[in-house]
Amino acid sequence: ASGDEMPMQSWVDVSGTSPDAQVRYGVSLINDSKYSFDVKGCEIGMTVVGSPAYAHHVPTAIDPDHVPSYIDQGIQHLTYALLPHADGWEQAATVRRAAEINQKPIAMFASPHPDGRLPQTDSFIDVRPANIVVTVLKQAEDGGDLILRAFETSKAPTDATVSLAHWGRALEATFAPREIKTLRFPRDPACTAA
Repeated sequence: ASGDEMPMQSWVDVSGTSPDAQVRYGVSLINDSKYSFDVKGCEIGMTVVGSPAYAHHVPTAIDPDHVPSYIDQGIQHLTYALLPHADGWEQAATVRRAAEINQKPIAMFASPHPDGRLPQTDSFIDVRPANIVVTVLKQAEDGGDLILRAFETSKAPTDATVSLAHWGRALEATFAPREIKTLRFPRDPACTAA
């Protein structure tokens, strides 16, 4: 929290303890496209525009024989959210909220169905508890199995359940704090997922 600009990913958090009540609290700043922040005391700054020619912390002279590219020229669009919270960012599920802002749902038109109706809700994958975040679900390159990659987000050892309802499959896995796991779901239900 020195005020220096630092590279981040899709969120930054400032948390602390109130001096009078000794209660932990904080706020996370989440965004979908800007990845440089600074924090000084209790203030968070987000760099919205920047260009390589001026992105030096120390002033520099531009070489007149080299025309630099300017990445943030023109109109900028971004989505950001403030997430105030009790306790720390881990309990506030800041990582999951950042993923929700950065991976918006995609609406698709569906063709007619034989019975003329779709269920009100449906899910291809269900992962519990919420501190386990799935980053990849894809078909294996060497067959019809599914490969899933997930990680633990709250710095806590976690027993998780991953369910693929349409395949009728579920897998239990134990994640260490911040652990990334890659799991393989064989297409053949007689084979064990691992």
